Amino acid sequence: MEGDAPFMGLGGTLLWPVYRFADWADDNPMSAVGAVVAVGATAALVVSAGATTAGPDGGGQTLAIDGLTTAALLQAALARPAYPVVALVGLAVVALYDG
Repeated sequence: MEGDAPFMGLGGTLLWPVYRFADWADDNPMSAVGAVVAVGATAALVVSAGATTAGPDGGGQTLAIDGLTTAALLQAALARPAYPVVALVGLAVVALYDG
């Protein structure tokens, strides 16, 4: 039961996903890097789409999940194709790397 020690109590219950992710990242470092790269590229794409909808004065709207958001994300992806490509490469590393 020595391996279960971090999961004891309320703190262990709340931090259980962090412990699981840390164990997975320790066992699969290349896949973890791929996941971080994919999440980072996706976040950059979302921020870029948000900056696109902000308008010239910078006080634009916030993004909501609707057709405008989809259109803004698609426009940002077409304007900056490196973001979706890097996100797909990161996902491919997560899915296909077996090391």
